[in-house]
Amino acid sequence: MVKKKKPTQPEQPSMVDRRANEKVHTYVDQITRGQNFSSLDELNAFLGKQIAGKRVDEMELAPTTALEAAQQKMYEAFEARSKTRRVELAKEALKICADCADAYVLLAEEAKEAKTALPLYQKGIEAGRRALGEDQ
Repeated sequence: MVKKKKPTQPEQPSMVDRRANEKVHTYVDQITRGQNFSSLDELNAFLGKQIAGKRVDEMELAPTTALEAAQQKMYEAFEARSKTRRVELAKEALKICADCADAYVLLAEEAKEAKTALPLYQKGIEAGRRALGEDQ
């Protein structure tokens, strides 16, 4: 008796991770850092010129630290449609900076078993504490 092989299913594209939206907040922080706006209207006018019509993937971030560079890699991971690519990008982020908590969390979320995920979540907590400080 010959066993039939199950056809392998290609990875289905998933919805983009909502955490990808954090890139917009980071971009706004970067372009407004050091600016002295005299009013909310002035800030809104500035943001309107800088952001209007731009797609998120057109917002160029300029990381100044290893953690910011790793986080930028995570924004790519959050936008990735395949599990394989998300995991690959999270691992790249950790090579850039071991304090990238989002990378550990994504790897934990993609883990197949709880016994694999739990230590990754713990590493994410530890990374967050290092990055933000114990008081946070």
